[in-house]
Amino acid sequence: MARFIELTAVDKTGTKITFNIEHIVSYTPEGFTGTCRIMVPGVIIEVQESYDVVKKLICPPNLYAN
Repeated sequence: MARFIELTAVDKTGTKITFNIEHIVSYTPEGFTGTCRIMVPGVIIEVQESYDVVKKLICPPNLYAN
């Protein structure tokens, strides 16, 4: 079953974008602005949420708890 997360693009209007986490290739922190870059096949999108927030959305700590 697909899981989706909603993030906010770094643009003038703060566009909301929903990502299927199965399509995310990688995510990296943008150190100077506190934002995060999401890579999906063919494009990199900068989002307003921090790396730590994105990491918790993609892989919540309790997701794999016994």
